[in-house]
Amino acid sequence: MAAVKDKVFDVMFPKFAQKFACIGSACPTPCCHSWDITVDKQTFKKLKKHGDIEIREIAQSQLKLTRNSEVNYGQIKLLDNGTCAFLNKDQLCTVQIKGSHNDIPHTCQDYPRLP
Repeated sequence: MAAVKDKVFDVMFPKFAQKFACIGSACPTPCCHSWDITVDKQTFKKLKKHGDIEIREIAQSQLKLTRNSEVNYGQIKLLDNGTCAFLNKDQLCTVQIKGSHNDIPHTCQDYPRLP
């Protein structure tokens, strides 16, 4: 159940979402291919000033400022092949490898656990 401003809602989602485990470079179709990857304001700013130079350089060139909202403050530009700019040659997330799970946008942290 999820609560929003004193209201409780039953949330339904497929069982596979609860048991999801990323298989990393063995994945035939990475989840961050050809879809909009929104970045919240806090993560946007954190990535732009990240302590790891590779992450910071990617963020400087591949994050697009949208300012649509606090949650959709920016977006990761996709590369010409449709993949996220933060994926390395093995299709693994550079931010998770060199940073932490808390450094990645909420969109990435939640997928596919939230519909």
